[in-house]
Amino acid sequence: MSTATAPIAGPLKLGIQLCRRGDWQNGLAYLERARYEMKGDGLPSLFFSYYGHALARCQRRHEEALALCERAIELEFYHVEHYVNLAGVHALRKDRKRALDAVKRGLAVEPANARLLALQGKLNEEAYPPVLAFLPREHVINRWLGKRRANAK
Repeated sequence: MSTATAPIAGPLKLGIQLCRRGDWQNGLAYLERARYEMKGDGLPSLFFSYYGHALARCQRRHEEALALCERAIELEFYHVEHYVNLAGVHALRKDRKRALDAVKRGLAVEPANARLLALQGKLNEEAYPPVLAFLPREHVINRWLGKRRANAK
C-alpha cells in the first residue's frame, strides 16, 4: 500500500484531529504513537505534514519539521493542508518570506482556498505593524496613517 492511499486510523487519526483543533501537544503525542506502531510503514502524507508542524510548534525542531512538511508535499503536492503546515513552520521560525512562498505554492494548486488566503492576508499584515501600536490595527487613525505610510514608499 502506498503512503498516499494508506488509511488513517487509530492514534494517527486522533493525532491529526487534535492538531487541526490546535491541540498540538496532545496531537504530537498521538502522532508519535502512530509512528511507533506503524514503524514508518504506510504513513500517509498528512502524517508527515502534521508531525512536522507539531515538532516545530512543541519542540522547536524546525529543520526536521521543514523536511517532513516538504516530504508530505512530495507525496501529495495537490493537498493544500501541507502548504498551510509548511507555512506555519516557516512562520514559527519568523521567516515570513518563506511562509508567504509556501502559501503562494499552495494557492497555485487551489487558488480559492480560504485557509491559504486568510494566512496570506495575515502574513502580509504582519509585514507592516500598526503605525500607532497602542491602537488596534483596525482603528480609523491607524488605517489612515497606514495608507499614508504605504503611499510614501
